[in-house]
Amino acid sequence: MIHLARTLALVILLSSTCDITFAQKRKKSAVKAITAASFKPQTETADSLINEYRFDKAVSLLESDIEKSKEFGLPASGLQRLLARAVLGGNMLEVVEKVIIIDSIVVDCNNMLDAILLDSSCGQLLTAQQIRHHTGIKQNPIGFGFLNDFCDQAIFCQSGKGGMVSLVGINKFGDNWSTPAPLDGLVDSTAVRGYPFLMPDGTTLYFASKDSASLGGYDIYLTRYDSESKSFLKPQNIGMPFNSPFNDYLMAYDEVNGLGWFVSDRYQPKGKVCIYVFIPNQTRLTYTDVDTKTLIQFASLRNSGLTRKGHESPVADAKLRLKNAKNKKRPIANDKAFSFDVAYGIRYNDIAQFKNEQARKLAAELQQLNEQYEKLTVLLKENRNKYRASNSPVEKKAIAPIIQRQEEESEVLYHEISELSNRIRKAENQE
Repeated sequence: MIHLARTLALVILLSSTCDITFAQKRKKSAVKAITAASFKPQTETADSLINEYRFDKAVSLLESDIEKSKEFGLPASGLQRLLARAVLGGNMLEVVEKVIIIDSIVVDCNNMLDAILLDSSCGQLLTAQQIRHHTGIKQNPIGFGFLNDFCDQAIFCQSGKGGMVSLVGINKFGDNWSTPAPLDGLVDSTAVRGYPFLMPDGTTLYFASKDSASLGGYDIYLTRYDSESKSFLKPQNIGMPFNSPFNDYLMAYDEVNGLGWFVSDRYQPKGKVCIYVFIPNQTRLTYTDVDTKTLIQFASLRNSGLTRKGHESPVADAKLRLKNAKNKKRPIANDKAFSFDVAYGIRYNDIAQFKNEQARKLAAELQQLNEQYEKLTVLLKENRNKYRASNSPVEKKAIAPIIQRQEEESEVLYHEISELSNRIRKAENQE
């Protein structure tokens, strides 16, 4: 009887203990549920911190919210994406490029191309309507596009599957344009891309892309065409100050006048963009000796005048070139009349303008070399496109040595033109 009573007491005790433990767990679960329900991730605050370039504080805040979300069993994918932006911004802030901004202008989005004063030798930035007018294509381009100086190559945007916008290219053969085709190496179904600009070298391409790896909406990227693989290389984000937590659309260079433009909607009302004019760098230099507050000013360009301090002479020269570009009536890109830049802001459009007799003779030779180079460039592009489009190994084998020979001839001509141009400038400037 005593043993039975002890057993019964033990059972009662264990039962009571289990009830208490269960109640405690239920209480903890209820408290956790209440806490989870009251937990609100500070996404708006984090987004504001990113827009203010306070990336380190945004990272700390987001990491804390992500840990809490995991603890409460809540989804954190949105917080993870925001964290990736904050980390990217912090990395960019460490290597801000030194850029001298000489001017800026706020315009309507639809009028941005009117303020970018490219020399005709740099090609043309065109609206979708202008692209159709110049090429006669039936497809409907989107936004802005680019037409090279020879008017035989165009890059623009088209809507694809799922509403994604991608870059396509067309080439002119004789009097006919090819069918728009995606640019090899730049096909990405997860990105929205646009605003292309191809440098006069025919290989360096700038464009804007909106994707999961962007700091803002659109970021500006750089890529180069690889002649061996016949495709563009992996695009690289060009970083700050050109890119920001906002939309950064377009980069364009004028190597003739030594000027660059990029377009951004940072700190602008809806429908407006700011066009920054800057002096292109020969080599990329970054800030290494400034505090974080000053670095943010350089990166954000809230006060672009700060970039001009201590650079009065190059700024004055660049502003003069910009003034001349504004006042100059730019010839149509397909106008192949003689044109020669003697110095910054000084251009001759007729051989007779040369004062030095030796310079005039050399200029006539230069004109002939330029015509040869242009014809060879057209042939080379045609053969490259034939090679790319061909599915016949026999045909490709036949075209390959032709392309190689034309590339070698083109390189020789290029160096001859460069050397002759320097001789002309030296002779004329001594006059």
